[in-house]
Order: sequence, then structure tokens, then C-alpha cells
Amino acid sequence: MSATKRKPTAKKSVKPVAGKNHKQHDSRARTGAGKRGTQVVKALGKIPTEIPTLSRWVADDPKARLEEVKQAIAKAGKDRFLKMQDPIRIAVAWAWDENPEVFYKIMQGWLASDNPRLRVIATGALPLSNETYHERSVKILKKMALDADRDVRNKAIDILAEEVDRNIELVKRWAVDQDPEVRAIVARHLHLTDTPKRVLPIAEQLALDADPDVHWWAARALYDLHEREAKGALEVAKKMAASPDIDIRRAVAYSYFEHVFGDSFDHSFLLMRQWVRSGDPHLRWTLAHSLRWAKPNPRSLQVLRALFEDRDPEIRVKVIQQLKDFFPRFEDVRPAAELLRRAQSDPVKKVRDTAEEAERALGIDLAAIPVPPAEGEPGAEAQEPAWAMPVYDEETGEAVEPEVETAADDDEDDDF
Repeated sequence: MSATKRKPTAKKSVKPVAGKNHKQHDSRARTGAGKRGTQVVKALGKIPTEIPTLSRWVADDPKARLEEVKQAIAKAGKDRFLKMQDPIRIAVAWAWDENPEVFYKIMQGWLASDNPRLRVIATGALPLSNETYHERSVKILKKMALDADRDVRNKAIDILAEEVDRNIELVKRWAVDQDPEVRAIVARHLHLTDTPKRVLPIAEQLALDADPDVHWWAARALYDLHEREAKGALEVAKKMAASPDIDIRRAVAYSYFEHVFGDSFDHSFLLMRQWVRSGDPHLRWTLAHSLRWAKPNPRSLQVLRALFEDRDPEIRVKVIQQLKDFFPRFEDVRPAAELLRRAQSDPVKKVRDTAEEAERALGIDLAAIPVPPAEGEPGAEAQEPAWAMPVYDEETGEAVEPEVETAADDDEDDDF
């Protein structure tokens, strides 16, 4: 189960010590309250310092001590409240889980308060981990998801969206919300689904969202979904790879294809060749930025050699940067050295400079490395043949798809 996924647990007859048992499974504590907890306590004066102690202190006399906390929240400035918010919320959540009925009566005032600070803390502290009160808490969260205050709404949405399948209709609605933070919340939690096919249309929609937070979270979710629904996730990722938005391409390259190509390089080989030969420069750009975890071998060098023929100098620069990282791990460095020598005579200065910097960084002398064997010479059979790049129409400048020949490496093992 994901560490962030919220599931109700059976209520125990013996009350646990606050801060020990809850801390392990309560997703509300995922905001990194360790260091913040120390900060808040110094700001609260007489109120306890550590989150477990604060939780126990509140639990011992809920009515009086929550009133003290309430007054401290009301008096705090904006920056101070931001430091206080999560530690107080987590401490109250632990105490609320232990004694839900008593806290429900008190926290109703916070949930209905005119002060949005109290509403957001109470919303995030609801006892969802308590099996008996889970449904009641969900109903309150759905109400708070309509709150007039953005922070309160988004806190409720953040919690509800963790149960993707249970709240799928709400998730679909939030995926088209005008607030990009709401759409990012949905994207962040999509991987928690137990039915990947059901959420893939939502993932596709968010993957092509113009907001950076949204499409980066969607790209990360796609890689998690890939483990359970590879073909569907790949189809969405391909659309991101072909996007005219460079940041969408960057998101899917770094968050999805780097890992997929690293995990399944040989099975992805046919897809890479299709992208190299395609007339879509966006696909080749994405491929060039997705090879960090590929295996440094003749096949990966074949991909780099093909991409180096691209007309876009930025792609050629990226090829040389990747080649520099691969170079020490090639069994035979001669073909890689030959490509670096070619780059040092490239017509674009940035490409030449990148190749010269690579030679310096590697501490090698390219002139001293022999040229690779030519076709028919001993050792030439170890090199993968070059791929054909797209042919461009001289009049229109548009790519013309080359004829796809049947080659020996077009076998079933290349299928993704």
C-alpha cells in the first residue's frame, strides 16, 4: 500500500500513546513536521514543544487546551502561522483519533468558525483513521471542499483525492477545476488508484495541462501506473513526448521515459527507432533527453549516432552530453570517440564547445584513439548499423517519411 494512502483502521480497546502508533500510518503527517514541529513549539511559549507532547497535552484536557491553541493561532502573524499550522494539525489529529466523540463536539466550533485558519486545521485533523468515524469525517470533508476559503477547500480536496476510486466522480470534476492547484492535487494522487485503466483518461488530460505543476505530477503518476498498465500509460506518455510545449516534453522525459528506457531498453528499441525516423522533431527531442539510464552499449550508441544527425543543434548538444556520461563505460570507445571528433568540427559553435569540454572532462586525447573499423574489417560486426534519418522536402521543408525496410533487428523482442 502506498505510504500516502489513507485506509480506516480498526478501533482499539486500549488507547495508544499519542504520537507513536498514529505516526506510522497517518497520511496527514506526511508534510515533514519533524523540523517544523521544533520551530512551532518555540513560537507557542507555554504550549508544549514537540508534536507528540503537544498531542498528549491537548488530549489530557481538550476543551481548555484547545482554547489556548486557538488563541495562539488567532494572534500569530502570517509567517508564524505557516510554521505552526502543520504541527498543530498533526497533534490535534492524533488526539482526535484517540477520543473522537469528545473532539467532534469541540472541533465543530473550529469547522464553523469565521477564522479560516481554524477551519483549515480542523479539516486536516479529522479522524479518518478511526474506522467508526471514517464515514462521518468523509461527509464533513465533502462539505469543506466547498468552503469559501481556498486553503480550506484544497485541504479537504487533498485528503479526499487520496481515495481516488471511492471519489472518482469528484476527482473527474476536480481535474477540470479552474484552480491549477486543485488539478495538481488530483494529478499527485492518481497513482493511488486500484483501477489504472479507469484513471488513464484523467491522467491524459492532466498530462497535457499547461500548468507546470499539473503536468509534472501527471508524468510522475504515469510511471507509477506504467507498472500496472504499461500500454495505456505509454500511449499517454507518447502524447506528452510529441507536445509542442517543451516543459511537457521535459516532464515526461525525466519522470517517465528515462526510467522506462532504463528498465526496458531492449524492449523499447523499436520505439526509439520509430522516433528517430519520424518526421516529428518533438519526439526526437524527447528521446535525446530520455537516455540517462540507458545501458552504454552498441545499441545505445546507435541511438546517439542517429540523433546526432538531427538538424536541431540543441539535440546534437544533448547527444554529446550523454555521450560524455556513457564514454567510460563503453567496452569499445573507438566509435564514441569518432562521434566526439565529428562534433568538434560541427558547424555550430555550441556543439563544438560541448564536444571539446567533454574531451577535457574525460581526460582523454581523442587524436590518440584509433578510428573504429570500417565495414568488412575485423571488429566492424560489433557495431550496430546506422539508422536512416527523415528526408526533408527541399521546397516545403517538411519531413518525408522514409520507407521502412525489413531488417534483421525487426524481431518480436523489440516490441515495447
